[in-house]
Amino acid sequence: MSNAQMYDMIRGEFSQLVDEMSKKGIAYSSLRNALTPNINKKEIALVFDSTRITSAWYGYEIFEKVLACFDQKTSHSILVGDYIGENQHYHMLRENFMGELISDHEIDYRHNDQFYVVYINNLSSTLFAKLAANLKNYTAFIGYFDLTHETFIKSYLATILCKIAILHKREVIMPGEEDDWAEDGVNITGLPFEDYQFTIRNIFSIYYDLFLSYKIESAVYDGFEADLEFSLNALSPLIEDIDKYKIEIDQAKMDYLLTEKAGKLKKAGIFNYSIDQVAALITEKIRSNYIYEMSQLPAHNVVKFNLVIELVAQATKEVVRCNVTLACNNEDKVLKVVTLF
Repeated sequence: MSNAQMYDMIRGEFSQLVDEMSKKGIAYSSLRNALTPNINKKEIALVFDSTRITSAWYGYEIFEKVLACFDQKTSHSILVGDYIGENQHYHMLRENFMGELISDHEIDYRHNDQFYVVYINNLSSTLFAKLAANLKNYTAFIGYFDLTHETFIKSYLATILCKIAILHKREVIMPGEEDDWAEDGVNITGLPFEDYQFTIRNIFSIYYDLFLSYKIESAVYDGFEADLEFSLNALSPLIEDIDKYKIEIDQAKMDYLLTEKAGKLKKAGIFNYSIDQVAALITEKIRSNYIYEMSQLPAHNVVKFNLVIELVAQATKEVVRCNVTLACNNEDKVLKVVTLF
C-alpha cells in the first residue's frame, strides 16, 4: 500500500473506533494517561514465582492479590507474561533479572519461565509503594522492577509481555470475544475483575490491538523501523525518513526554556549542552520508534508529537526525564522543538 492509502485506512479505522467507544460512553481522550508515558508517573513490573503457587492457573490467584490494591479512581494499562527466554540466553537473562530485581526475598532461580510478571503504568509514587507493600506477605511475590527509567529489563519485557486490559476507574476495557461492538461484559481473560467491582467493557479486538495496546518504551533495536513508519503514517501520508529530518531549536526558544524551565533543565544538566547536543539527543530518541500524543495542525501544514528523553544528573546521578514536543514540517523536512521540560 502507498503512504496515502495507509493514511486513509488508519484514519478511517481510528474514526470508527472513536465513534463506537463514544456510543459506549467512553471518550478515547480519557484514556490518555493509560496509553501514553508521563514523566511525572512511575511504572512497575511485579514479579511472582509461579512454582510457589499450587494452581496451574497461577495468574488468577496473582490477580486476586493485585486487584485488591486499586481504588478504582485511576487509569492504567496492564501487560502480563512469563519471563521467557531461550536456554542459550539463560545466564544473560538470569544476571539481568537478579541485578535489577528489588527484593527482600531469597530467590531460587532455576529457569526463566518460572517467573510471572505483571506490568502496570501511570502510577503515582503512593500507589507504586502501595503495590509493593501490600504484596510483600504474599508467598509467591518475590519483588519488583522499577521500570520508570530505561533499563535492560524494561526493554526486554517490552518484547515478551502481552496486553491484558486497561483499568479505567471503575471499568476494565479489554478485547471482545466476537466481532460485535455492542457486546459488553465478556471477560475473555477469565481473571477476577468482577470480584473487585470492575465493569467489563469490550472493544472489537482488531481495534483494541491497533489503538488501545500500550507499548512499553524500549531501547533502539534494528528491525523495528516499521513501528515508526506506521505511527507517522497515522498522521500524514507525506512523512518519510523522519530520522533524517533536521532538528531545529532556535536560540530564542532555547533561552526561553532555560529561563522558564530552569529548575528541571538545570537538574538534568542541559544548561551545559549546546543546541547541537540537544538536537543529537532528540534525533537518537526518534530512532527508538517511540512517539506519542500525535496531532495535526492542518492550517499550518504541521504534524505535532511528543517524546521523552532521559538524562543523568551529574551531581546526584539521578535520572531526569524530560518531555519534548516537536512540530514536523514536511515541506522543509524540519522538526522544530516547541517545548522541552
